[in-house]
Amino acid sequence: YAGYPPILQNMLRARIGSQVNVFCQMNYSWFPGGHAYTGDEKINAAMEHHGPAKVMIMLGIIDIVDPGASGCEDHECYTIEHLTSIITKIRSYKGTPLLATVTPVNPVSFRADLQDVIEELNVEIRNLAEFQSVPLCDLEAIFQSAPLPLEDYYAYDEEEEEVDWAHFNDLGYQLIAEAWNELL
Repeated sequence: YAGYPPILQNMLRARIGSQVNVFCQMNYSWFPGGHAYTGDEKINAAMEHHGPAKVMIMLGIIDIVDPGASGCEDHECYTIEHLTSIITKIRSYKGTPLLATVTPVNPVSFRADLQDVIEELNVEIRNLAEFQSVPLCDLEAIFQSAPLPLEDYYAYDEEEEEVDWAHFNDLGYQLIAEAWNELL
């Protein structure tokens, strides 16, 4: 697992210089993916370790598919409230928050029905970005306007013999890296 961070890091280093580092959930000093509340709980420690930085906030759809998890009260994850808190905390460390919309679900997967909920959440994320004056990486729009059919950007689970509904292949990660690179 590498995802888009190493691709983005190479792009930024080529453009800006070798001092650029893109930390991600695989780095010991950052934190693993999870719900929005996980980021809210752990952002202070990450900012204390890294200091002022540009922080790319990109959620998957875990808040949508697992709202009954510990930390999501009454089956509601309060995603926008946690994102607002994360933005405030990043700014308190003199960091620069950058926000992304949630990527679309694979339309040929068994979870394709989640797209309506993703679109609703993305409207709220776009509004939050505008209200908070946070640069927005509209990944949903990027994928929806990509040159290939949307399903061509997702991984294929050979063991399960089915398409992945939320994780990308190299083409998908390339799209994500290019979108962040353009925003940065």
